[in-house]
Amino acid sequence: MKPILASLAMLATTTCPLSAETMSADVWADNWFEMRIDGAQVAEDSVPITTERSFNAESFSFEAERPFVIGLVAKDFKENDTGLEYIGARNQQMGDGGVILQIMDEAGELVAVSNDGWQCLVIHSAPLDKSCGR
Repeated sequence: MKPILASLAMLATTTCPLSAETMSADVWADNWFEMRIDGAQVAEDSVPITTERSFNAESFSFEAERPFVIGLVAKDFKENDTGLEYIGARNQQMGDGGVILQIMDEAGELVAVSNDGWQCLVIHSAPLDKSCGR
């Protein structure tokens, strides 16, 4: 059976127009992410989405001119449209994906951080009723 992927897209905008500079980013994702700056891909998670208990960290640098738009696609593993992971196994559960992001400038100042102010588009979510996990 081929895994189906759950997706979450997020957008955020930085402030303070400046010339192009090197930014450093740290992203923690369960299970997988891709990051774009102004539409151009700058990073992709190196850990496969099917890795069990994957909440991994990726650190990378990119060039950007402020202000810029951050596009983040985050995906959590799911076996099918029920939203369940590891169906039939002892660790069967509903997907619980998540992502945390921070971007710093060359001086070490915080430029952007994921928070509840980001615009998100949820493509698929597991049932809200936890008893469905059984």
